[in-house]
Amino acid sequence: MTQQLITKINGVDIVTVDCNGEIFVPIKPICQAVMVNYTTQLEKLQSDDTFSASTVPLRGIVAADEKEREMLCLPLWLVYLWLGTINPKNV
Repeated sequence: MTQQLITKINGVDIVTVDCNGEIFVPIKPICQAVMVNYTTQLEKLQSDDTFSASTVPLRGIVAADEKEREMLCLPLWLVYLWLGTINPKNV
């Protein structure tokens, strides 16, 4: 499993994780970067049939504090769909 920094948004590193040839993105850093509540987004993803079937907890992702953590990730192609579900009035 390899990580790659793809961008920095509002001072938060956004990475991708290659796991067996599929690219995933941890959602917590994105929530921090766009200033939405991670717990709320986590609940929303887990209660939605489309997203809940695709979310994957990946172990060994290096967090901002340089420690390995398990983080909930979405396949890269689903990240854009998820971002479209965030109501701008809540940001």
